[in-house]
Amino acid sequence: MSTMTLQICPSLSKVSSICWSLTSVSRLGLLILDLQEDHAGVLLKVSDPVIDGYHATVKAESTIMTLSKSQNKHSHLYTKAMPLNEELTKEIEAGTVNSRDDVIDARKIWCFGPDTTGPNLLIDVTNGVQYLNEIKDSAFQWATKEGVCAEENMCGIHFNVLDLHADAIHHGGGQIIPTCHRVCYAACLLATPGLQEPVYLARMPMFTIKAYLPVMESFGFNSDLRSQTAGQAFPQSDIVFDH
Repeated sequence: MSTMTLQICPSLSKVSSICWSLTSVSRLGLLILDLQEDHAGVLLKVSDPVIDGYHATVKAESTIMTLSKSQNKHSHLYTKAMPLNEELTKEIEAGTVNSRDDVIDARKIWCFGPDTTGPNLLIDVTNGVQYLNEIKDSAFQWATKEGVCAEENMCGIHFNVLDLHADAIHHGGGQIIPTCHRVCYAACLLATPGLQEPVYLARMPMFTIKAYLPVMESFGFNSDLRSQTAGQAFPQSDIVFDH
């Protein structure tokens, strides 16, 4: 995960709203304070911030090969899911992956997802199977946008397309796209699915302490830290997103 934001969305009407994306709770608090005291001049009712940064992932290889059949029964798709190498995942997110690192494996990559650039791979390990364009262009992008955990974007998952039996006449997108979505979903369920949680890296002066703080637990962290240490401990600077 390369980015994480907190959002505050004040509703202006039933049909529109304005959203600000911020990188820390302290900045969010300052924004609300400015709105209440300097601009709006009224007390605002604020809900908990919305965290955008969770990703669906898997922790092991699918225990068995998964199969999904199209609605018309003319197409059968076989896949397995497994974790993607963490270093490779970071390189894909940073846009620094080099296909020349392993030319043979690179040629087997059908696509990245979601949005054709995400840190999930669809690998073709079939023997000359055709009719995979619909899978590459649409189905895999859809599947990786809706992970099995909370329908969050997938991250760090490697899918192997093991085989595809498709009728030349009855393999249209309306048949193969939902089939691919289902088989990817099933493969993840059999590969120990989980959620990647965004985590802050906090630093403090004097006795320097570095700690990983789950974003969900960060709300009110500054005030709790000061109250427990009689105001002697506080973050050196804004807590920053780490992973």
